[in-house]
Parts: sequence; C-alpha cells; structure tokens
Amino acid sequence: MQRYIVSARKAMVLRIPLFFLVSKGPISAINIMSRSVPAPAVLLIYSCHWRVTCLTNSIQKIFSQDIPFFISMAMKVEAVKVRRLYIDVATQIESKIRDGSLVSGERLPSERDLAAKFEVSRPTIREAMIALEIAGLVEIRTGSGIYVQQSSQELTDFVPDDVPGPFEVLEARLLVEPEAASLAAARITKEQLRTIEEALNMMSDKNTDEKQKEKADQLFHCTIALATNNSALLSYIKWLWGLRNQSPLSSAFHQRVRDLGVHPYVDEHRKILNALKLRDPIRAQNAMRSHISNAIEQDMSVLEIE
Repeated sequence: MQRYIVSARKAMVLRIPLFFLVSKGPISAINIMSRSVPAPAVLLIYSCHWRVTCLTNSIQKIFSQDIPFFISMAMKVEAVKVRRLYIDVATQIESKIRDGSLVSGERLPSERDLAAKFEVSRPTIREAMIALEIAGLVEIRTGSGIYVQQSSQELTDFVPDDVPGPFEVLEARLLVEPEAASLAAARITKEQLRTIEEALNMMSDKNTDEKQKEKADQLFHCTIALATNNSALLSYIKWLWGLRNQSPLSSAFHQRVRDLGVHPYVDEHRKILNALKLRDPIRAQNAMRSHISNAIEQDMSVLEIE
C-alpha cells in the first residue's frame, strides 16, 4: 500500500497537478489517474478530492448563511449620534470643573480666547456657556465675564445632545425662510394675508405681553410657510420654530435675549408683509433674509461675552 501512495504522490507532483484533478471533479480525476497510476492510488486521490470538496462546501455554507450570526456575536456597536459642537465644548469645560482644574469663582477666558482654544465659532461658545449656565455650572455676568460655579447637576440632565443650538436654528431659518417667502409671494391667499397682518398687529400692540408676541411672531412666519403650499417646507419651518419652546437651551437663550431688551422687529415684519401683498417674490425673499440676518447679528451683539 505504501508503494501505491508513493506512486500517487509521484503522479500528482510529476505527472498531473492536484489542483488540475480537483478542478476536473472526482469522476474525471479517476479517468485521468487510472491511466497513470495503479487503482489503489486512484482511490486515494478520489478520497482526498471528496474530503476537500466537503470541507469547501462546509466553509461556503458557514460564511454564506451564518455571517449575521458571527457578526452579532463578535461586534457590539452603539447607535451613531450627531454630536453638537456646543455640547462638546460644554462637556469638556464640565469635566474640568468636576476634576478641580477649574474652581468655583474662577473667571473663564474671554469668548474670543475660548473660540480660539476650541477652534470653533464664537456663537458655538455662547451656546456652550448658556448650556453650562442652565446646569448651574457657570454664571454669566454681562459686561464682566463667565464665572465657574460648583453644581451637583449633570449637564446632560438639562441639555440633550441631540437638539440643535439656537444659533444653528437661526442659520437654518436663514437658509430656508427667504426661499419660502419667495414662493409664498406667488401663492398666498387673501385669508393668509389677513392672518399675517393680524399677527403683525399683535406684535406691535404695546398691551400685548411677551409670550403673546412670541406666539404672534411664530404665527407670522408659519403662515408664510403654509402659503407656500409645500408640506415639506411647512413641516420643517414649524419644527424649527417648535425648538424655541421644546429645547431648554433655546428657551433660556431667547429668555436672555428678551431680558436684554430684544423683541420682534415690527418694521422688518411689515416689509415682509408689504412684499407679500405686492406678490413680489424677490422683494419678499430679500425682506425675509434681511430680517433673519439682523436677528442673528442682534442676538450676537447682546449676548457677547467678555
């Protein structure tokens, strides 16, 4: 038997390569080998081929059918979240306060210096400081600076990390609402114009309280979105406005702005209304863009941190 095994090995090495025999299949291999080596050696080659084939089929079955099982067992992943820059900044400062690197009463660097250190915009720093103030970790003193406070409260308890910051919302509105005003100018109805004018009158009434003015401001802008006859635009703009009340950060942001004397700009709103009445898309677009741009600049100036 040993002689036949040796003969088979010689046949595979010197006469017919094994990969050739395997590729031809077991029957073809027998036919070929029967002309080259004795029968026992042919049976040996057939046995080898059968074992290789079984092994190959097993491997293919495992990796074609059971890959999800192996991945689920070997990989444990977490859902990917969009991180907000202001949250990253606020979290780092919170860590410094917790580990004692920043002590209670210590004054933080200026807004400009913080923006340079974190390599972010100044609006991002302002959002981060308001988030920290909500959590009781800093005190913002207008005209003086930002001072560290000790607090047992966690930042994430007050500021969810999946909510856009107020300046992010304003930037989104600047991109979308001028185009919505342009579209609305060509499609707005008389009834919608009356609703917008009533909202404007409420904003300009001195007897109207601040909360009512805020609601009137939202009604003004959302009615313009409704006038586009585009449900996608309407849903998006209503969502952006809803963030003002749903997000603790945005609520605190706008309350601080109101406390500093900033209110809806009646004259700018009137320019938007007049452009809609004229059904002039370009004028409506420009009036809305100017209004939101001024709101961003005004909020930036009153919230400037030393």
